[in-house]
Amino acid sequence: MIPCYNSADFVGDAIRSALDQSWEHVEVVVVDDASSDASGSVILSFGARVRPIRLESNKGGAFARNRGAAESTGRFLLFLDADDVLGANAVAGMVEASLANPGTIAACPFSYLVADDDGWRSVAARPRIFGQDDQLLGWLEGNWTPPCSLLWPRDIFESVGGWTESLTRNDDGDTVMRALCRGVRITSAASGEALYRRHRKDRPSVSTMRKSDAHLRSAIRVLTLLSGELAAQGRLQQYSAAISEDAAEIALLAFRAGLISLALQIVEVVHTVRSHQAPPQELTEARIATASSTTVALQRLYALKIRSVGQARRWMKRRWG
Repeated sequence: MIPCYNSADFVGDAIRSALDQSWEHVEVVVVDDASSDASGSVILSFGARVRPIRLESNKGGAFARNRGAAESTGRFLLFLDADDVLGANAVAGMVEASLANPGTIAACPFSYLVADDDGWRSVAARPRIFGQDDQLLGWLEGNWTPPCSLLWPRDIFESVGGWTESLTRNDDGDTVMRALCRGVRITSAASGEALYRRHRKDRPSVSTMRKSDAHLRSAIRVLTLLSGELAAQGRLQQYSAAISEDAAEIALLAFRAGLISLALQIVEVVHTVRSHQAPPQELTEARIATASSTTVALQRLYALKIRSVGQARRWMKRRWG
């Protein structure tokens, strides 16, 4: 499944990489999410080798992926963003790993595609190791892998409910962590490679983190959804430190983006999770009554990462004088 929105410069490479797989039984479904550039023409140029779907209005990447999955017929699903690329043996390596380890999601190694003055070059990513006992904790602590390097058995994807369509940021992490939370494991493929593109900061993309209100709210909602599910299972305490650490990073991003009220709302999520309780699924507006209360709240925010109010105050003094 290839979701595409205004990616005319890249979607052709993504499609070709999917069609050129050494694994013969590949169905390529491309969902054009109401692009306004030439993406549609590029997609149609591949003729009957791909199955094009054109959405009448822009619905977002998660909707497009779910639509593509629903329209496809294969036993396995791979979600390839329109700006990413597969190595020739990626699908074969992951299918072999999945067949050897039934009931698991297969992951192949990946590298970054990084832009420089001469075009795009491949940079090896830190190897992801999925042999640890607690893969959910590992994912929360940074042992993640992008969608283009994961092969889902259809029954597992459907059992976790697919992609959460209201999310605009870390929707892939939400889907994977939901599966891991429910006992599904990731198995490593011995061969194959995916290429995950990192754009220059001046070009927004599906995979580029923009410090917008909507993106940050989506990122924190992933963690509140996960916290709620873990709390229902009686396992939140086991993951509260890792979840609150990730939430504190999002709070800091919100503050640095000037989204003070949002940052304070996320702080409350952090403290709720640290007390081993599930936070509300939706954020509540933080009221900033006075300058002094704002200062106290910001000290509290920075103490989450700097570890003491004294350090937070010194940081604020250096920054604001």
